[in-house]
Amino acid sequence: LHKVLYGLKQAPRAWYNRINGYLLQKEFKRSENEATLYVKKSNNEVQLIVSLYVDDLLVIGNESNSLNQFKKDMEKEFEMTNLGKMKYFLGMEISQQNDGIFISQRKYALEILKKFYMDKCNPVATPLVANENFSKNDGENSADVSIYRSIIGSLLYLSATRPNLMFVASLLSRFMHSPSQVHFDAAKRVLRYIKSTTDYGLYFDDSKSTSEYVFSFDSAIFSWNSKKQDVVAQSSTEAEYISAAAAANQAIWLRKILLDVGQIQDEATVIWVDNKYAISIAKNPIQHGRTKHINVKFHPLEKQRNQKKSEIKMYEVHKTFTSLLFFLLLIYVFLPFKHVKCFISISQPCSFYFFDTNQKRGGEKEKGVLCLQFITNSEMILPLLMSLLTICIAGAAPFSCPMDLSYVETIPWNTSICRDAIDSQPCCQTLFSIFGIALAQRLKETSFFYLPNQNTSSTCLHDFKLKLEALSIPPKMLLFCFPDPTLFVTNSSFCAGIRTTQDWRQRVGMVTPLDTSCNGDLKDQTRCSNCSNAAIKLISKLKSIDPNANATKCFYFVVLYAAGVANPFGTTDLSTTSCILGLPQPSSGITKGSSNKRAKVMKLVFSLLGAVVGVVIAFVLMVMYRKWDKRKKEKVHHHRQVENEARASVLLLSNTDAKWFDISELQRATDKFSQDNMVGRGGDGVVYKGTLSDGTVVAIKEIFDLETKGDEEFCYEVEIISKIKHRNLLSLRGCCVTSDNLKGKRRFLVHDFMPNGSLCYQLSLGGANRLTWLQRKNIILDVAKGLAYLHYEIKPPIYHRDIKATNILLDSKMNAKLADFSLAKQGYEGQSHLTTRVAGTYGYLAPEYALYGQLTEKSDVYSFGIVILETMSGRKVVDTLNSSEDSITDWVWTLMESGKMKEIFDESIREGPEKMMERFVHVGMLCAHAVVALRPTITEALKMLEGDIDIPKLPDRPVPLTHSSFQYSLLHGMQRSG
Repeated sequence: LHKVLYGLKQAPRAWYNRINGYLLQKEFKRSENEATLYVKKSNNEVQLIVSLYVDDLLVIGNESNSLNQFKKDMEKEFEMTNLGKMKYFLGMEISQQNDGIFISQRKYALEILKKFYMDKCNPVATPLVANENFSKNDGENSADVSIYRSIIGSLLYLSATRPNLMFVASLLSRFMHSPSQVHFDAAKRVLRYIKSTTDYGLYFDDSKSTSEYVFSFDSAIFSWNSKKQDVVAQSSTEAEYISAAAAANQAIWLRKILLDVGQIQDEATVIWVDNKYAISIAKNPIQHGRTKHINVKFHPLEKQRNQKKSEIKMYEVHKTFTSLLFFLLLIYVFLPFKHVKCFISISQPCSFYFFDTNQKRGGEKEKGVLCLQFITNSEMILPLLMSLLTICIAGAAPFSCPMDLSYVETIPWNTSICRDAIDSQPCCQTLFSIFGIALAQRLKETSFFYLPNQNTSSTCLHDFKLKLEALSIPPKMLLFCFPDPTLFVTNSSFCAGIRTTQDWRQRVGMVTPLDTSCNGDLKDQTRCSNCSNAAIKLISKLKSIDPNANATKCFYFVVLYAAGVANPFGTTDLSTTSCILGLPQPSSGITKGSSNKRAKVMKLVFSLLGAVVGVVIAFVLMVMYRKWDKRKKEKVHHHRQVENEARASVLLLSNTDAKWFDISELQRATDKFSQDNMVGRGGDGVVYKGTLSDGTVVAIKEIFDLETKGDEEFCYEVEIISKIKHRNLLSLRGCCVTSDNLKGKRRFLVHDFMPNGSLCYQLSLGGANRLTWLQRKNIILDVAKGLAYLHYEIKPPIYHRDIKATNILLDSKMNAKLADFSLAKQGYEGQSHLTTRVAGTYGYLAPEYALYGQLTEKSDVYSFGIVILETMSGRKVVDTLNSSEDSITDWVWTLMESGKMKEIFDESIREGPEKMMERFVHVGMLCAHAVVALRPTITEALKMLEGDIDIPKLPDRPVPLTHSSFQYSLLHGMQRSG
């Protein structure tokens, strides 16, 4: 045991030594400051960068050829798998697109919420309450220190892609030594904020800052520029220095133009910079040596200063106009400008102001604009200020709500859902539908799915709230349903980067099933269903285009397009609002009678008639109840008798771990064996998906064959399966035997449910869902280990007899489990089992078993070999005698003899490690050899697959299985046996 533990401790060290030696051999150089970072250079230029984390490698390179060659070398040397572009690493989700890189921790954020049981909490719009202060003396009740520290630690890691959380995480981390309930509640509020912003992250469209400036005379702009800087700034100081240099160059050009037209500039142009370190770089030549990467183009700013063509000063507000500038600042803060920030000064005859901002607000980059104002004399001050105020106030105009919400009070809809709401969920769904009418109409008019910014969204929600208040709907409902205005703000990360109808058509095509299915009057239920089905398919298509897309957001996009674009009847049409937007309609009233007298007479007549009918019905029900009660007692007696006999059979065999289920429990688990819960059907039974009372999801198989197998034989099968305990064999939870007069005797087996279905199902999937080489390799090894357990770990051994792709099930982690032991037989060591009834599936049956009924452990090995070939090639096994195609073994033999080994592999894995994949195919051909003596045992096959022993040379090719003589013998043998 000590040796084993020592080996486990040495394994990571040996791995690092091996890969370190390999990378150094490949001319990589290990970083002296970071031991897991390797750099390969060519001609003093970086060619490849490799970052090592345990057994995961991140590779970056500028040359695609070098990058691809490196990946191929690693796959061959270490049997690694190429996972493509980095999408998920250490909790980071990376979406690499042509226009930039988006990094988020959405999955990690959801895991945090689930870890602290906050995944179903109500979201909030801000992480902290406004003006809330904390101290170590807050609250008398202390909180759980370990949980609090765990929350803060998670927040600190989450701030890697969420800088807006850094302040609150740092603030709350001050109290980790002794948190109170007040601090704990504040941390929980941060989790509620994360619930509403799980999709937030960082978007990098470039490493360079953006320089922008605007020259205006009065209210007229006559010169402007906005472009990426030529070099990458290493700090905000350098970014502002570079931008100031760009503005100075433009100012010099303007000074020359003014000189040409007779306007002499006697004084230097003042550039106001709000960063004193940028000013220091410009004024101090010593600093230039430390910024050589920006020396050539931008250091002439100092030369211009020396020639008195420009002068750099620290920005300060003139005291005389403090109140005026404060008023303008209020306009900027509280009125929703787009980008322009205008600051003025009259202390100089000609002044330039530069403010560089490269920050992000609301998830999108907000561009700073240099606002430059010429003031040549004092008479222009008042007109200039008036013009500036006009521009600023006009800039707020576009943020009034661009949607007409008057329909809220006129369109028929069931307002009582929100007026008397006990459950808020139906009300929120209704309000989403009502607000969606305006969004769909705006989409139709402007081609934009959502609103341009948060301020516009807030304005529209405010107008929407006023409309709802006019209908006596409490304002709190809107605040509860729409806590965050950014829900309706355009964001490219919502769904496959879609913002406009043009983006939509680029992603899904010019004409989609949605355009044809939803184009018409949707009052007809069939047309409405077709429209809904088309929408569901389109959502799946969008998810396949962008796996990181939010399914709910994609649903909103599809609904808005169907209502606003696809359907021609308009967004307020009742069929559109009801079918597409799911808006509940108000119930119609019942018309009263025209005469009170007539109503009284009719009431009397119906009362008398009802009394007579009631007496008759009561008598009939009494008679029927007595008969039903009698049959029920007989049925219960019969049911208990059958059940007791079956239980007695089980007890006579052995004490098993399997649970005895009552039929009523299985009926509850499957909703009375509903067709909706049916997940599979075969010749020997049908399988249902069920949920037990404790929440466990199980697979319930009802056995069809009740004639050839009695209760004792069935219980014998239960005994066999219940004895099996192995990670690669499907375990049995229990069984049920029941009988009634209507359906007769019934038998059930209850297994663990496998969410990824069978190997056959996974091999049939196409596109991006195909199994990878690593998954196929692990599945084959798992099946081999399960078979080895059946053949050699159990005494006497068990022969499965029906190994095929449909009987290999995959759990949530794609681990393979061998299933369906309904045909299993127990034998004795060294003994062949002769049977007059051949059971199994054509194509997987060993020839000696199909022809002569001779069953040995190598009969299972033959079937296993067929499974290997099927898994590696993705080709279906020939399962019809009339098929003109070769069997899978003949097909592989033909390709191997012609030297076309690579064509055997499925297209999705042809870039994998070729030598290893060839080894698996060779082992598959050995196992599936027609001659029994030439096949290996399952343990030998497993060692060959794992590379522990050499693979013997393939013997000569046997007679093809598709040969006419063999086909006749095989057919005759199967017909004779059963």
